[in-house]
Amino acid sequence: MSFTPPKMSAPLEGPSSPRRKANPTTIVLVVVAGLAATCCAGGLIFAAVLFPVFRQARLAARGAICSSNLQQIGVSIGMYASDNDDLLPIANRWVDSLGIYKKQGISMRCPEVRSRNRNDYGYAFNIALSGKSRSKSDSNAALVFDSTILAKNASSGLDSLPKPGRHTKRGGAYDNVLQIDGSVHSEMK
Repeated sequence: MSFTPPKMSAPLEGPSSPRRKANPTTIVLVVVAGLAATCCAGGLIFAAVLFPVFRQARLAARGAICSSNLQQIGVSIGMYASDNDDLLPIANRWVDSLGIYKKQGISMRCPEVRSRNRNDYGYAFNIALSGKSRSKSDSNAALVFDSTILAKNASSGLDSLPKPGRHTKRGGAYDNVLQIDGSVHSEMK
C-alpha cells in the first residue's frame, strides 16, 4: 500500500502578496551610482600611480630647459668672443654684454629659480675666465653654471653651485654647467 499525501487547498508559505516591480529609474540610478563609485576609486588609484611619474617628467623637462638655455648662452658668448678678439665677457657684466647676441626668446634665467623677483637669474659666470682669451683657455673649463647667487650678472667660482643640485632625476640631484667648448654637462651631487 502506498501513501499519498492529502491535497491542500492553500500554499505552505502563507498568504501570497502581490510582488512590487522595481522602478526603472531607481535601477538606473543605482547602477550609475555603482559605476561612478567604481570609477572614482579607480581614478584615485590611477592618479596615485601617475602623479609621481608626472612630477618626475616635469622636473626632467625643467632640467632640459636649463640645459638648452645654457647652450644658447654658450652660442651668444661664442658670437661675443668672435666680435671681441676672442675675449670672453667681463664677469660682472656678462649678461649685459650678451644683449645684442642673444637670440629672441632665450631666457637667461634657470627655470628652477622660482622667484617673483625678475632680477633673480640663477646662473653665474666663472670669474676666473673674466676677459680671458677663449682659445687660450681649457675647452673643458666651466664657463657658466647653475649658482646659488641669483643676481643678474652673477660671477663666482664653482663653489656657488647649489648643494644639493638644483635639478633632479632618478640618479639624484645635479647642476648644469656650460663649458667653453659650448657643451653642457651635468654635475651630479
